[in-house]
Amino acid sequence: MKKTMLIILVVIVIAIISVMSFGLQIGNVRIGKQNDTLGISQVFDIQQSDFSKNYLQSDKVICVNLWATWCVPCIKEMPMLNDIKKNYSDKNIEFLSLSVDTDSVKLREFLKKDKFDFKDITFQNLEYRTSILNYLAQRPIDYKISQYSVPVTYLIKNNKVIKELDGGLSEGELENELDIALK
Repeated sequence: MKKTMLIILVVIVIAIISVMSFGLQIGNVRIGKQNDTLGISQVFDIQQSDFSKNYLQSDKVICVNLWATWCVPCIKEMPMLNDIKKNYSDKNIEFLSLSVDTDSVKLREFLKKDKFDFKDITFQNLEYRTSILNYLAQRPIDYKISQYSVPVTYLIKNNKVIKELDGGLSEGELENELDIALK
């Protein structure tokens, strides 16, 4: 009896160590180590990115909001950002979002909820994300990013970052900057 209990205990310990080391996903629930599926190798040539081809080369003012599913201020400002997008729908502005999340499952689930009306460009620009973040922050394109500060909203016009709005936006702040950018 003691030998059987010892074998069962060893099997349970091995199972727990395996789950904690490698993780286990059942549906949308992840136990143990999280997948860092968005942490793929990065390409440091922003010109080849979907972001550059479809947005930077445009004649529109580009509004890019950096955010994350784990960021409370990011989630809190989304309704205000959605309202701003609606109010400027007839203007020459493209509203985009780029997530700094590393868990693709969590990000996809959040995006399915349609809480954010901005077009999210994270997945189609995964391998260029570091380059895009560096471009927005006006750092060298191949700079190694070790931490992120979100939310941050950037305004781009004529292929140049013209405004960086750090932290949660206050009422009217983005509208004022958009009006200036549209002149």
